[in-house]
Amino acid sequence: MKANSSEKKSKKAIKSGKRRWIPLILLAPVLLIVILLLCVFSNLDRIVKAGIEKYGSRAIGTAVHVESVRIRLKEGRAAVHGLTVVNPEGFSGQNAFSLGEIGACINVRSITEDVKIIDSITVLEPEILVEMNGDRTFNLNVILGNLSRSAPSSREKTGAQRTEEADQKRETKEEPLLIIRNVLFRNGVIRGRLEFRGERETVLRLPTVEMRNLGAPDGATPTELTRQIIGELSRRALAEVRKKAVSAATEKVKNEAESAVRKKILGGF
Repeated sequence: MKANSSEKKSKKAIKSGKRRWIPLILLAPVLLIVILLLCVFSNLDRIVKAGIEKYGSRAIGTAVHVESVRIRLKEGRAAVHGLTVVNPEGFSGQNAFSLGEIGACINVRSITEDVKIIDSITVLEPEILVEMNGDRTFNLNVILGNLSRSAPSSREKTGAQRTEEADQKRETKEEPLLIIRNVLFRNGVIRGRLEFRGERETVLRLPTVEMRNLGAPDGATPTELTRQIIGELSRRALAEVRKKAVSAATEKVKNEAESAVRKKILGGF
């Protein structure tokens, strides 16, 4: 009898032990997800920094560098410091874009959605270099050409081009989809340099640039958004430099005409 009693107790203990393990087994996937999320959020700054450099370089066709990224997800805020875009080949070693201090407000509720929403991005004191080389080619026109070539196209392509495009499409599918409600560039400057004329550098004010609802309504990839933002900045900067060049040329012609008239008048006496 005693043997049977101890055997029953042993079986009950085994069953009780198994029951205690069941909640732990059920909790294991949850704990794994929590651990993964902690790993992702603890490395979020580095992940975003790498993403900006990767997708920016892909769209612009020249290297994009970022000094640091700081994300405060609970507050819905992010800051990007030292974002620069290297000048294309054939131009000076200076940066084509130096975007200074960048602040962003993130819609935290959208983080778990398919399309993430950034309520606003503000760039203070951006600096753009507009440079013309000895071939009379503007650096920003080269960048605009790169942006155009990196965009999807329905034109006839070679086998190598189709393979490259397929690879890009696969990578694009991995990119997050974003909507940016407002992008604002304030207190910026344009540095103009015409190398072939040997002119000294001209500094112009960059008018405030504002863009709204980029990527709406279905979302756009970071690569697509980079094309839109850098493309618009490039066009605005080139327009300001050309306007200044026309104004300077007009003033020169006016001064020469006035000088010729004065000489003619004075020569009559």
